Amino acid sequence: MEPAARSDDLSSAVDLAALAAAVRQVVGGPACVLLDTVAVRTAKALLEGFAALDEVRVRVRVTQPAGLDAAEEAIEVTLVRN
Repeated sequence: MEPAARSDDLSSAVDLAALAAAVRQVVGGPACVLLDTVAVRTAKALLEGFAALDEVRVRVRVTQPAGLDAAEEAIEVTLVRN
C-alpha cells in the first residue's frame, strides 16, 4: 500500500470494497470456535487475495462474550508475506 500512499494514485491502491468482501467471506464462512482461527484465516485470505499487501494485521473482537465477566474479548494477529 505504500506506493499508493506515496503517489496518491488511486490506481495503485488496494480496492477497499474487495478487501471488505474478502473479510466478509471468511467471517460468513464455516463457523469457528476460536477467535484466533477467524483472525488467522482472515489474514491469510487477505495476503493470498491482494498481492499489494506485504503485511496484514487483523483484530477480531467480541463484545460481551458469553461466559466471561468481560466487556470484550479480542485477538490480534499479524502475518507477513515471505
